[in-house]
Amino acid sequence: MKELTASQVSIRDAFWSPRLAVNAEKAIFHQWEQLEATRCIDNFRIAAGEKDGFREAVSLQTRMPTNGWMRPHGSTLSTRSLSLPP
Repeated sequence: MKELTASQVSIRDAFWSPRLAVNAEKAIFHQWEQLEATRCIDNFRIAAGEKDGFREAVSLQTRMPTNGWMRPHGSTLSTRSLSLPP
C-alpha cells in the first residue's frame, strides 16, 4: 500500500462534498471572525511584537455554543444567530 499526498486525494460524493464546500467558503472565515472578536488573534500579534499589550486568556468553549459535532446522537440541530457577551 502506497501513501497518498493530500493533492492526490479528492472527495466527491453527496454527503461530504457539501460539507467541504461550507467549510471552505464559510466556516473558516466565521472562525477567524470569532477569534478576532474574542481577541485571541491579538495574543499572537502581541507575542510577535506586532501589537503592544498583555496577553489575555479567553476560553472559546465557555463563550461559544456547542457545535454539531458534539451533540448527542439523534439530536436535532437548529439554526440560530450567535451573539457573544462583551
